[in-house]
Amino acid sequence: MTAAGRLITEAWAEGEARGEARLLLNLLSTRYGTLDPEIHQRVENATTDDIELWATRFAQGAATLNDIFA
Repeated sequence: MTAAGRLITEAWAEGEARGEARLLLNLLSTRYGTLDPEIHQRVENATTDDIELWATRFAQGAATLNDIFA
């Protein structure tokens, strides 16, 4: 893969992770209300694997934010 190809792939992955974080934050604030800055920071700095895990817990009906981030 060329250097340009690697840059495009990295940019795509970064954009995808940001979009997933944004969607999860929107869902969390819709269900649980205003989120603490620590939650925003944790989600925004998370890996895509973490975000997918938390989104799954959300979809399964986690009762609290602690249930999601446990």
